[in-house]
Amino acid sequence: MDGGLCIDAGGRVRAGPAVPVAALVFGRPVAEAVEILPRIFALCRQTQAVAVLLALGLTLPEGAGAALNREILRDHLARLLVLWPRAMGLPGAALPEGWDDPRVARAAIFGAGRGCPASRRDLDRWLLAGEGAAPLVAALQARFGRGTACSEGHDNSAAGRHAGVTVMREIAAAEGQGPLWRAMGRLLDIEAVLAGRMVPARRLAPGEAFAPSARGAYRLRAEVTEGRVTGLERRTPTDDMAAPGGPLEQALATTPPRDRALVVTLFDPCVPVRFAAEAGHA
Repeated sequence: MDGGLCIDAGGRVRAGPAVPVAALVFGRPVAEAVEILPRIFALCRQTQAVAVLLALGLTLPEGAGAALNREILRDHLARLLVLWPRAMGLPGAALPEGWDDPRVARAAIFGAGRGCPASRRDLDRWLLAGEGAAPLVAALQARFGRGTACSEGHDNSAAGRHAGVTVMREIAAAEGQGPLWRAMGRLLDIEAVLAGRMVPARRLAPGEAFAPSARGAYRLRAEVTEGRVTGLERRTPTDDMAAPGGPLEQALATTPPRDRALVVTLFDPCVPVRFAAEAGHA
């Protein structure tokens, strides 16, 4: 799916050809494959580096887990403080100095002395206070009503990672798995990183690994024969969100055409996206 997505006039999602990753590393020594994969994809580089090391049966270097969590935190902060406000027509800020300091990050997102809302009542109080990223989240809530830009079922995303948490269940029941639910998932992910509770990368089985990313779960399977890579399969959050009938297509089906580009931005696929009007006959 690395070749990008095309969204037609009906909101249907079509994936372009994927980068032939398996062919690029086939027959190469394991050490070369470890170097190549993170360089191919600029986004979620730490996630991919950790996943390939684990899948190939190698030991993670010291600090790899901390670097991965820092990557996730930076991605969330950039979207909640910089990119999404601008997409919503709100004033965009820069990442605060010292953004990877837990006190700085919490204050920037939740406000001074506040933590992540744990219930819908907490969320409503935070939105009313208007601190941190609350104006953005309030604007999303106001713009997308109940059942708008929503998906159903399993969701490989930051929001899906926390779907069982009280505040997420309350939002889903009241408004659906829409933009507010997705934004809340990012908030919970930030708190998980800062509190040291982010699910760790791990080896699932010989040749298979999982690693978290800001967009969701990244999975990789590798085969090695006599020290050389003879097979490689990747499954990214974008693969799952943009699958036929998947979360992105479901959400676009209940989104007014004028807001589709914004909804795609909120889903945050890691590939270029074109709309039918721009893509000609694609």
